[in-house]
Amino acid sequence: MDAGVGADLQRRVDACYEAHSLGVKTAKNIDLTSSPMELIGTELRNTATGVLVLPSVKSIGKVVGRSWEFLQAPPATGLDVARALERLLGSWAWVLLLHRPAFSFLFAAYHFHQHALSRGAAAVTVWPSVRRELVSLLAVLPLLAANWARPFHELIFASDACPSGGAVVAALHEAPWFVPPASLPWVVSRRRSWSRVEHINVLELRMALDVLHLAGRRQRGSRVFVWMDSQVALGVVRKGRSSSAALNAVARHLAVAGFLTDCLLMAAYVPTEANPADGPSRASANTSDTFRQDFLAAVSAAFGGPSRSSSP
Repeated sequence: MDAGVGADLQRRVDACYEAHSLGVKTAKNIDLTSSPMELIGTELRNTATGVLVLPSVKSIGKVVGRSWEFLQAPPATGLDVARALERLLGSWAWVLLLHRPAFSFLFAAYHFHQHALSRGAAAVTVWPSVRRELVSLLAVLPLLAANWARPFHELIFASDACPSGGAVVAALHEAPWFVPPASLPWVVSRRRSWSRVEHINVLELRMALDVLHLAGRRQRGSRVFVWMDSQVALGVVRKGRSSSAALNAVARHLAVAGFLTDCLLMAAYVPTEANPADGPSRASANTSDTFRQDFLAAVSAAFGGPSRSSSP
């Protein structure tokens, strides 16, 4: 981002605050420069393509040091272990906010915290599952970043699932959050049937994962907007994790898919009766990705534009 553009944005933000009678101390404004800037535990890098927000060196040192200390500590009382884990999870939470789906990497750690508290003065040993989660977080630490320049995907999506199958539909539009789904010309991009029985909320979240896979193959490094009619699945996408083991397992796949495609999934609620993917999902009992190969051709025919790649 050009420094002049950054300065103009800063002036517009200050004017907005003043228009709502909110005081602004302009002396504390930090001008956008080409050099990395440290701000509340993060590092802002002004690159040619936009602003990239990374954990600061201090934040990285804190989570690595506290994780290593926790993993190497000998058995201790439940209260002592719980307090140490609280500090560690607090440090990680600030870093994980840069890529919220990575919160799904922490599941056993929260359950172990409650277990350690319940043990009180009795000695406890850290569960192997907690150790694996912390090691996994350390492995993905270099990937945790927020790209403010990430553009919206050229397609918007809607997904749905039923006990017999699921579907993803797509449409072209510039401003998806202002447009009712019913007003767009949707094209079915994927239909699938299920090979095993799972809770409907898990199936809904699996279709959101399909959206991320389809979007990433067509346009990497984008923000992907999807309409969903499941409040539970929508909550998992927005929060980044779930207290349900089955849902959190799919949420971890969403996090990994986000790392691989550099895409960020953004979801909004639509009632079932207005969900354009509702009908296709119910017609998918005997089909499995039958529309996938013809998807780009259908998009080109419907919207009059060439496809960007050979597969969706």
